[in-house]
Amino acid sequence: MAGRFCFDVDWYDGHAQIIRSYNLFLFPADGCVEMYDIKNRRTFLKKTKADVFVEQLRPGNAVTILSRQLIVRDYGDDYTRTHLAQQMQKTLLIVQGSAIQHFGSILDDLLSKDFTLSRLRMMAPSAAIGSIVSSQTPSKQVIVTELVRADAVQLTMNIVAESRKRLGISDGSVHVSMSVEAAGKELEDVFSEKSMRQLPRTAKFANCALALIKPHAVLSGLTGKIFNAIIKNGFEISDMELFNLEKTNAEEFLEVYKGVTPDYHHIVEHISSGPLVAMEITSSSKTVVSDFREFCGPSDPQLAKQLRPESLRAKYGKDKIQNALHCTDLTEDGVLEVSYFFRILAL
Repeated sequence: MAGRFCFDVDWYDGHAQIIRSYNLFLFPADGCVEMYDIKNRRTFLKKTKADVFVEQLRPGNAVTILSRQLIVRDYGDDYTRTHLAQQMQKTLLIVQGSAIQHFGSILDDLLSKDFTLSRLRMMAPSAAIGSIVSSQTPSKQVIVTELVRADAVQLTMNIVAESRKRLGISDGSVHVSMSVEAAGKELEDVFSEKSMRQLPRTAKFANCALALIKPHAVLSGLTGKIFNAIIKNGFEISDMELFNLEKTNAEEFLEVYKGVTPDYHHIVEHISSGPLVAMEITSSSKTVVSDFREFCGPSDPQLAKQLRPESLRAKYGKDKIQNALHCTDLTEDGVLEVSYFFRILAL
């Protein structure tokens, strides 16, 4: 592991209403960071311990350090760029049709091998997908995923081949990039801003609840396990996307809890600290919101372990803040919360 990496980061100073730029230095060996104020040419933050990992510092990502949300603009020097470009090879995974029920297992197989989930979206079939995947299996939904790690392309091919065999997937409903060059082109075709705006959503915006897999769970590689658990318990995931929330969006989304929930500010800090996965949860039941809330369990994982040991928070939560998921509390808020992510933020 390198002695230190350097990143160019920006922080929006809400009081002065300006963007301040810094060099962020990460020391992987001891988990410390240091920040240098570029404009004023002085140390802004002396070397200090921080809960930050190199996988979080991909250009375009947001990371929170000492209550400040920083946007990673670029690599800060040639060494960091060269080293991490080798370490962070990207590849594409597409799952559709009958294989969607196995998406959680396939993803879990990959995440257990130290892959980082960097982009994820569920969508309706499109020309962009059709140009990459030739499947005879009709599909209402397609899940596209960008995965990152060293030698990502070859490892994904090997791992997914084993997953297909174990899960009995014999048709063309699972696709992985077959070369580094193909991965680059396919990722651009699917995840470019133009493609993202044109690709149709699959959200129903009716009789639904919102689930947010929180950053600690995403970064711990739990997304596949949680996806599996939701499907196996009879719920449908009818839309899904990975987001990096800005703090202002987190505050806006959670505004109804301000002054009501004692941990409001800590929850805002956490859900804007890294990637989260938003899901629209639907069901044939008219009580999908209360059913899913019960399945998530009490917000305190310790209480959940006692009262609902099989609930998601009992299994995957750490504490009241890092409790694995947010879920819609009230039936009347289901469509509102889903719309906030899949209509407003997705624009």
